[in-house]
Amino acid sequence: MVIKADLHQTRKGNLKMEEYLATMKGISDQLTLTGAPIVVDDLILHTLNGLDADYNLIIVRLIDQTSFTWVEALSTLLSFESRLE
Repeated sequence: MVIKADLHQTRKGNLKMEEYLATMKGISDQLTLTGAPIVVDDLILHTLNGLDADYNLIIVRLIDQTSFTWVEALSTLLSFESRLE
């Protein structure tokens, strides 16, 4: 339950996107090790929920897609952060 709470409560805040994504993936991996894996779609949604308003454009774009992988979401978010900077 504590690890699931971490997944729900983790926010990007001042982290670089790479650090934030690694944190979210790490939490997902911990859940898998405890026997409570989450599906990729849920990991992506929790990750998008942890972003601030600066990322609203990319969040809408990703949510509108019918399906995408963690790697595609990761690549898109890293690229978007690079453009923001």
